[in-house]
Amino acid sequence: MNNPNNFIEGIKFFTTDSKEIINYPKIHLKNGISKNDNTKRKFKRTVRLYKRIKNKMIEDGLPVSGNIRSFLIESLLWNVPDIIFNNANSWNDTLRNTIISLYNNTKTEEGCNTWGEVSEQFYLFHSGRKWNREDTNAFLIQMWNYLEYK
Repeated sequence: MNNPNNFIEGIKFFTTDSKEIINYPKIHLKNGISKNDNTKRKFKRTVRLYKRIKNKMIEDGLPVSGNIRSFLIESLLWNVPDIIFNNANSWNDTLRNTIISLYNNTKTEEGCNTWGEVSEQFYLFHSGRKWNREDTNAFLIQMWNYLEYK
């Protein structure tokens, strides 16, 4: 039954090669703010740290997959339980513990097959994405080694 009062507001646009992109920016923003509040402002800061580290890895000549996009990084960290952010006593702990959580869950399809994007309107790992679980897991190993964690 179509109900005009029951819908999720989003946008649809087309790439230059006519591929359809559907996005839910208002829900994405609302969920991101909520996650940031629930993690004592650590969520967004950790996203920025991951992006900076990725860029530094590339700058230093490491072969980081081009499939590791900013949107993917933010969505990966969205799926890390709040308690992992909240129990960390330092930024080093936050980085280490989020990498461990993400790595352990992306080792197998079952560990992350229900993960959503920040908007929670799409699964994070689905066909049609440029990234996949394997690239993600490999990036987490690269990042761990780059940070010289033991």
